[in-house]
Amino acid sequence: MKDKAYWKALTERYFNAETTRKEEEALKVFAASTTDPDFDELRAVMGYLAVGRKQHAASKACTKQTATRRIALYTRVAAAAIFLLIALPWGYHQWQYQQENICVAYVNGERLTDDDEVMRLMKETLLAINDEEPETIMEKQLSNLFQTIE
Repeated sequence: MKDKAYWKALTERYFNAETTRKEEEALKVFAASTTDPDFDELRAVMGYLAVGRKQHAASKACTKQTATRRIALYTRVAAAAIFLLIALPWGYHQWQYQQENICVAYVNGERLTDDDEVMRLMKETLLAINDEEPETIMEKQLSNLFQTIE
């Protein structure tokens, strides 16, 4: 086993950023296993770095999730925009057609715009016209045509 002087020297080199990855790993294992107060600073720094690495990794994963969510949001917004670009002109056209398609009837000089009332009057008129049999209508027309003028 290595002595305290070795670990102190390695700690000093660590703080000067002169250690290799292998030496840092050995120093981590040592710092986790010792309770010597001379290495409290080393444990604090290494613990701080370990927490920072975990948070950085978590934020990186969160960033990927955020990017994925953002892409999904942009896709939904684009789909909604395309839908509106198609639906709004069609809806406007339907509205214009509805505005032009108005039932109006003039009865005794009075203007009626109620669709149901206009349709009822139209049906009554058509029924009144078609009351007679077709043969009777033809006979009347021929009679009127060949009637002598008196």
